[in-house]
Amino acid sequence: MDLQALVHDVTAVVATGVPAAVRHHAGLVLADTVGAMIAGGRAPELAALAATCDPRPQAEVAVPGHPRVGAAAAAAVNAMAGVWLEIDEDSKPGGHVAAQVLPAVLAVAQRDGLSGEQLLRGLVAGYEVAAALYAMYDLRYPVHPHGLFGAVGAAVGAAVARGDDPGPPARIASNLLPVGVWDPCTEGATVRHVLAADAAAMGVRAAELAAAGIGPSATVLDSLTAALGCRVRQANPAHAGHGWRHAQITRNTFKIHSACLHAHAAIEAALAVRRPALDPAEIRSVTVAVMSGAAERIGALPRPNSLSTRFSIPYAVATALLRGEASVTAMGYDAHAFALAEKVRLVVDDSHARAGEPIGGATVTVDTATGTRRARVDRPRGVCDNPVSEEELRAKFVTVVGGAGAEAYFGFLVEVFDAPVVKRVLGHGLSAGPREDRDPLATFGTPRGKKIL
Repeated sequence: MDLQALVHDVTAVVATGVPAAVRHHAGLVLADTVGAMIAGGRAPELAALAATCDPRPQAEVAVPGHPRVGAAAAAAVNAMAGVWLEIDEDSKPGGHVAAQVLPAVLAVAQRDGLSGEQLLRGLVAGYEVAAALYAMYDLRYPVHPHGLFGAVGAAVGAAVARGDDPGPPARIASNLLPVGVWDPCTEGATVRHVLAADAAAMGVRAAELAAAGIGPSATVLDSLTAALGCRVRQANPAHAGHGWRHAQITRNTFKIHSACLHAHAAIEAALAVRRPALDPAEIRSVTVAVMSGAAERIGALPRPNSLSTRFSIPYAVATALLRGEASVTAMGYDAHAFALAEKVRLVVDDSHARAGEPIGGATVTVDTATGTRRARVDRPRGVCDNPVSEEELRAKFVTVVGGAGAEAYFGFLVEVFDAPVVKRVLGHGLSAGPREDRDPLATFGTPRGKKIL
């Protein structure tokens, strides 16, 4: 698939107008991603980073109380915030697309006074291009999907939002792909988040480089993917350029657990085993069967930090068994959870793999003093063929973001594309921080029965 043809086909369809159903789903993607950004933006490391940013007041950052900064810097900080807690959405082929594309498009929209409609078109176009590229290439382990094609999507999205030709920025971004591996994830090295930051910032900078006359190579994308050992798995993957029924953004995954998606089926199998009440003190051993790709990437015990824990199937299963959830706070490092994780034995069973799907299922078997319990989950909640409801997304948002006005804020975000000018988006209408009396995500999945504003 030729990059120029992909960009042309997607942007041509987006230019005809985004259908109502796709528009609404894109609003859910935006709201869910902003929620992840606000939650992640509370990390002290991001406050320290934001204090060093370009001080031009062009775009918001998700760091509480921090003034606007330069557009490229805002895109970088917000992308890091979005992926900080592993609760942001994912495209079907992978890549954490919205967390890399939205920060760039939002920063440009705020800097240039663009409308919500322009924000929508930029987000959808950038998402479709990035997701199609992730679908096209099979990333060979240990290559990690953060960065990479997210940079191309961010560049396309920012250009489309502004009404510029996205071809030159896309080609420049394809020459400057941020490339990383899985090691920082499993070690818990937060430098891992910078890959998403670099991709989002490139979305802003690529247009500036193109305008300055910086010329890209026509063959770098092919050479780089070949050097990384990334084989082509779909020469012409689905995307909106083939018609809206093929749109990638409407086939995304909304995460309901604060962990790598490869752990979600095992978490849900563990939660099923836990019901009815399971006394953790009676657990003698735990066996988790997953597909080889999941075991290879996140099958080990974690390091003692709250990023590494999110990339450990044994730890995620232990947490689910102990606490009955895998929420933002539950997935932090805990010595009791680690002790149980040491009892977890991981086995490879590729009957849990599914053709054409990067995410597989899992079986959890728990031996106790009183018997054996077992549960199998083939498709985790939140994937496109096992979706969560809008009410559940709203509940997730309210618990993650917290504060008075969070529910109305969700409704505002879903409909932000109707705004004549994109002004304040991050924290709009919130009067307080997260609620201290409840655990983020603890009540996720409880329908609220209230209509979206």
